[in-house]
Amino acid sequence: QRPQNTKQTSQQHAREMATTTLSVTSAVTRTAQHTGKRYFLMDEELHIVVSGLSEQCRLIELRCFAEDDKGVRMESMARYWVSRINGESTVDLSVAEAFDGDFLGCEPMGLFWSMRPSPGQKTGLRFMQRDVSKPIVHRLEAYEVVMQTPDVSQAMSLDSADLLGSIKETLTKVAEVLIDRSYMDLDGSVTRLPVKTGRLRGTLFLPREPAFRSGIVDTFGTAGGLIEFRAAILASRLRVPVFAMAYFAYDDL
Repeated sequence: QRPQNTKQTSQQHAREMATTTLSVTSAVTRTAQHTGKRYFLMDEELHIVVSGLSEQCRLIELRCFAEDDKGVRMESMARYWVSRINGESTVDLSVAEAFDGDFLGCEPMGLFWSMRPSPGQKTGLRFMQRDVSKPIVHRLEAYEVVMQTPDVSQAMSLDSADLLGSIKETLTKVAEVLIDRSYMDLDGSVTRLPVKTGRLRGTLFLPREPAFRSGIVDTFGTAGGLIEFRAAILASRLRVPVFAMAYFAYDDL
């Protein structure tokens, strides 16, 4: 009997994975990554919706994972109650409120700004994409959470601490999606130009059609080296030339 139940459970899981959708679109244009451009800018607000959940689903857990080009891993988690909208079980992060996890309340971008270092890494590592010409891949996962509580007669004999400890959870993955988030426009509208002239070292990010004739010089503090992500997003978003300048611990400086 047990193998049959296991088979039925796996078949049900496969059906849920086939019917549940985890969609990510631009909150402004409502354009999906693969139907418009192939990436989102890092500061672009996203619209995340989980739809097609089973009628029995009451609670879901969303997870987000990312890794920079140095191998530093980050992750986040939040839990939501499922809503019934027009007869469909769904969770819309633009209106839904997280009640547990790395943030609380209605935070459409909470899964991104609340990310923390994944377990098992050295402490003090900084998540930073050094090569801004490549996007950061984010993996979003949705899990259906089923809580198994003791029956009434058993619960009556337990104190509050033991009662909480007796609640068991079962998590089943129902959807997954990969999205690319980039600091730099990758459609050719921004050109990345390394600069090595005299004692000047850095990178110039030059928009194809600058909105202003003036530009911005961007420098970091005590980190040293050449850090480009801020200059890249400024040039991509503001359409102005931005020079990321290194002034020590880089090249021959």
